[in-house]
Amino acid sequence: EKARAELEAAHLQLPMEDGTKLSGWFFNRGAQAPLVLMFGGNNMHVGSFLDLPLADMSRSYLLLNYRGFGESEGEPSEESVVADACFSYDWAVAQVGGQPASVAVVGFSLGSGVAVQLAARRPLSRLVLICPFDSIVGVAEDFVPCLPNLALRDRFDSAAKAPLIRCPLCILAAERDSIVQPPRTQKLREAFAREHEYRSYPCDHNDIFAAPGFSRDLFNCLPSGAEATVAPLPES
Repeated sequence: EKARAELEAAHLQLPMEDGTKLSGWFFNRGAQAPLVLMFGGNNMHVGSFLDLPLADMSRSYLLLNYRGFGESEGEPSEESVVADACFSYDWAVAQVGGQPASVAVVGFSLGSGVAVQLAARRPLSRLVLICPFDSIVGVAEDFVPCLPNLALRDRFDSAAKAPLIRCPLCILAAERDSIVQPPRTQKLREAFAREHEYRSYPCDHNDIFAAPGFSRDLFNCLPSGAEATVAPLPES
């Protein structure tokens, strides 16, 4: 009953800068707790993240469905989704008191592209990417090799943003990923061109959350206390 009451209290409809309301959950544990923003995959309801042990009192969490996903209003695009991520970051930081102990961002699949874009625009203490890709264009080309680059409106070019990001990085990947194929993740790792934590699991894309050891590794990647918050490099 206590857990259910906390879920109900944490549920919100958050208006973005243009008034569009996004649905999700915000678990606010105050400025002394690390803040974690989590971004889901394509057609994924962020309520799926609630299967993870987020009810621990050691961290604050913000989970929001993208525009047009779940109960969120609006139509999604790369521009609007990234703008919403930046607005949500600023809102959550203000809600916990303006100076959280640390700020981490987690992105799964499509959410990895959102997380990288956010990390290139806002200071973070940790970036965690689950089944990440180098770009949406590359993922699409694996399925339709003759697809012209201009046919894709949303590109989420994570590899291009990688050099701008300086915070500690953790990548968790599915070894038998049939959606974001392993070479896509490898190209992104090479684009970061620096040391980072890496774990892989013998499973397919959507099975990674149930993989043995995954939840433990994910939470070990997240800050548990105060950590240095690192700003991205300015874009040239």
